[in-house]
Amino acid sequence: DKKIKNVKPLPSPYLSRLINTHTGRLNKILLVGTSLVRYIHRIQASLFPDDVKVYYHNKKKFLTALKETLQNKVMYRPGGESGWKEVDNIKAIHPTIEIVKKKKLIHWMQNAKVVVSDHPGTSFLEALIINVPTVLFWDHEVFLMRSDAEPYLKALRDAGILYKDPVSAAEKVNEIFDDPLEWWHSNTVQNVRKKFCDRFAYARKDWLDVWVKELRKFI
Repeated sequence: DKKIKNVKPLPSPYLSRLINTHTGRLNKILLVGTSLVRYIHRIQASLFPDDVKVYYHNKKKFLTALKETLQNKVMYRPGGESGWKEVDNIKAIHPTIEIVKKKKLIHWMQNAKVVVSDHPGTSFLEALIINVPTVLFWDHEVFLMRSDAEPYLKALRDAGILYKDPVSAAEKVNEIFDDPLEWWHSNTVQNVRKKFCDRFAYARKDWLDVWVKELRKFI
C-alpha cells in the first residue's frame, strides 16, 4: 500500500488538452445530469431506485431556488437515457428549459458562464480542468467518498464550490452569476481547484514530455 501511495501520477493526456479552455461565450448556466440505470446489471456505484426520486426532487429544489431571471438561462445536458425518461422529468420540473444534446459535453462546459453538476462524475473533473466557474452539489449520504478524499472535498466546500444541498448551491449561483470570474479566479478558489485537480484529475500542458521521460526509464 505504501508503494502504491508513493507512485507519482502521470498527467492525463485527455484532461491535459482541456486545461484553461473556458471561453464563456454563452450567458448561460449549464446544469449537467447523469445516466441513471433503472435496472442494476453490474456491480457499480450508482443511484438505486429509491434514491432517484430524491435525485430529481433535488434538481427541482435547485431550479426553483434560482432567481427567476436566471431560471430561463439554464441549459440542461441529460445523461444517457436508460429507462428513467430523464428529459421528460426535467421538462415536468421546468417546461421551458433548454435541453442540449448535440455536440460534446465539454463544448457546452467550455462555453457556459457557469457549470452546475449534481453528481460526482467525470464531468465535474473536466469542468475544473477547463476552469469554468463551477458549483457542485450532491447528497453526501448517497454519494459516499473515501475517507482520504475528505480533506479535498472539505476544501471545495470551504471555497464555496461544493454543497451538500441544492438550495445552498442555487444561492451561490444567484450570488456569483453577474460576475462569476471575480469569485472563481480569486486566489482562494484557484488554489483549492488546483490542489484538487493535482490529486484527482492530474493534467499538464507538457504531458507528452512527462510521459516520454517516464517511458524512457524502461528502455
